[in-house]
Amino acid sequence: VRVRQLTSLTDDLEAEGLQPVSVVLSLEAVRADKTVAAHLEVRPGQRIHRLSRLRIVESEPLAIEVAHLPGPLPKLAEYLAEKGSLYATLRDCYGRGVTSVEDTVETALATPDQAELLEIGTGQPLLLFHRTGRDRDGRVVEWTRSVYRGDRFRFVARA
Repeated sequence: VRVRQLTSLTDDLEAEGLQPVSVVLSLEAVRADKTVAAHLEVRPGQRIHRLSRLRIVESEPLAIEVAHLPGPLPKLAEYLAEKGSLYATLRDCYGRGVTSVEDTVETALATPDQAELLEIGTGQPLLLFHRTGRDRDGRVVEWTRSVYRGDRFRFVARA
């Protein structure tokens, strides 16, 4: 699987003729800690949404994504179930389209919890992505931390 910039994983997979499945592991309103607040450019303690999903392709787990989303997002679970794509939901239901992103990519080793969800061995290599997505006015729309199975994923960037 390859990923492109400025698109969602759903869009990338569908462009390759694959049908992704998203399993919502949790969706909760939480208070932003200092780290999350800094990435979202909000005050620590501000209420945000944290969405954790398992992404599955061709019946095999590919990634675990944890998205942190600022601002009020009424009916997020309902809209997300309807749209399937977080980016489509943010754009179509809340007017928060992602127009620029900054991705940081590094390697990591699977923790026991990650390994169980991704159906790999503990300590197997993962690609760890941190993505900050902004709208056309430069406001942060999302900060997402994703881990991808190293044996099923490739990142391609073109400038």
